[in-house]
Amino acid sequence: MGGFEFHLGFLLIFSLFLVLAFGSSRNLPIISFEEGYTHLFGDNNLVAHRDGKSVHLTLDEHTGSGFVSHDLYLHGYFSASIKLPADYAAELW
Repeated sequence: MGGFEFHLGFLLIFSLFLVLAFGSSRNLPIISFEEGYTHLFGDNNLVAHRDGKSVHLTLDEHTGSGFVSHDLYLHGYFSASIKLPADYAAELW
């Protein structure tokens, strides 16, 4: 039984370490678009908002728009709001 109690104690201490180490990462600063990304393609189809934290991407029948991160990340957060015409019935994929 001594080995089981040791492993259980180690697991609890390791779990506490993970919670403390990664729990504080939620307070990361929000950087501006220009600090974190580079316009990749689409010329005038990417417009940065005045707040510097969001952009407006336009897609038309000829081209889209794109951007790329300055750094490589293992994970991160990205959100998008997409507006389509009411009569648009094609599949999105």
